[in-house]
Amino acid sequence: MGMDDFLEQAREKSKEFYLKRAQAAALSAQSSAQQAQQAVNEIAKRLMEYEADKNEENRNAVVLAARGAAKVAREVAQLANEASEAALLIVSTDLKRSMCGGADQNEKRGM
Repeated sequence: MGMDDFLEQAREKSKEFYLKRAQAAALSAQSSAQQAQQAVNEIAKRLMEYEADKNEENRNAVVLAARGAAKVAREVAQLANEASEAALLIVSTDLKRSMCGGADQNEKRGM
């Protein structure tokens, strides 16, 4: 196996790794986004209860629901960021391949 073959295999493995990472992060972000929607619904429910009866228990329930929603929102943002970073690395790997392997691609096309 020559150095070019070795580098090509390394690029493919790298791309596969980042693709799996991007897919996993995207699925996790989607799941967390559903949890975020549930958390927002919980805030709305707790606010309605608070409006009906402005006692300390209902006020605390609103605060807890808001904190929970904020936590889930941070998780969604973090997972979405991981997915986007992995996707950018995939594109970067392909771009590097096209720049480094331009001569090889021209040969394959018969140029």
